[in-house]
Amino acid sequence: MIYLYTGDISIDNNQNTVKDVDMEKISKFGDEEGVDCLIMEDTYDGKKHEDREEMIQQLLKTLKEKLENGGRCLIAAYALGRTQELVSILWNNRDKLGDTKIFVGGTAKFAYDVYRKHKVELPSYSIVNIKMKGEKEEINPKFYYLGNDTLGRKKFSFEKIKKAIFISSDGRISSNLKSQSWILLQNLDPDKDFVISTGYLGDIKEITEDPLNLTEKEIKNFLKNKKTKTKIEEFFYHYPLSAHADMSGLKKLVEKIKPKKVILIHRGHKNEQDLKLPEVISKLGLGIETVVPKDREIVQLI
Repeated sequence: MIYLYTGDISIDNNQNTVKDVDMEKISKFGDEEGVDCLIMEDTYDGKKHEDREEMIQQLLKTLKEKLENGGRCLIAAYALGRTQELVSILWNNRDKLGDTKIFVGGTAKFAYDVYRKHKVELPSYSIVNIKMKGEKEEINPKFYYLGNDTLGRKKFSFEKIKKAIFISSDGRISSNLKSQSWILLQNLDPDKDFVISTGYLGDIKEITEDPLNLTEKEIKNFLKNKKTKTKIEEFFYHYPLSAHADMSGLKKLVEKIKPKKVILIHRGHKNEQDLKLPEVISKLGLGIETVVPKDREIVQLI
């Protein structure tokens, strides 16, 4: 018996960091080995991602326009992988950001520390290797670590920091958790600063009712408490930059592998009847059995 488990899977996303699945290789595997059961995520069942390059250019345009006036941006990255992706995007486009200071915080620092401890060679855009041999110390933009302990130091004055980007891998802007993103939010000036959310968090209205992820609700409360005239659409932006496969990618994966059975996990939809993928798989005409387990349900693999 051959079982294939995808975990979170990237297909046709063209990321700078984690590369997409090699469809040619996985198709050959499906033809030669024959997969009895494919256990796969379907977080973005029924959804189509926007063009990634267009999204990146729009992100850079928003940053440039808002930062030119001395504003500061909080990017709720959610989570480690997307933090690395954002760092790489900003590094590759550093000529467009000039003297912008970039602070990277949350648990991303600990991940980089593990890489450094085990002497893992990292790409040039990583925070660890940001000052490469031959690079001048005054290279712009400048990247800094931002730990939770840093936020409590008197010498770290938000008022004095202008034209800066704060990337927090702790992307949940949650007053319940007092997350780093939430702490950073409280220090922003809604009349000139702004917030960008990425990935799963931006789809909260369609995907989940988890109160920990209600980013938009927290933003609305923040603006209300600040008694500002700034509208939420002028302060809060969303650029998904998702690493998950969308509907077309998920369909393509099933077509290439041709398993006897598919078990869908990590569902982004609360209700089973909202899923579109089971019907799409059925219409492929390959005789594939599709199983959608309920929470905590034990299922037979074969």
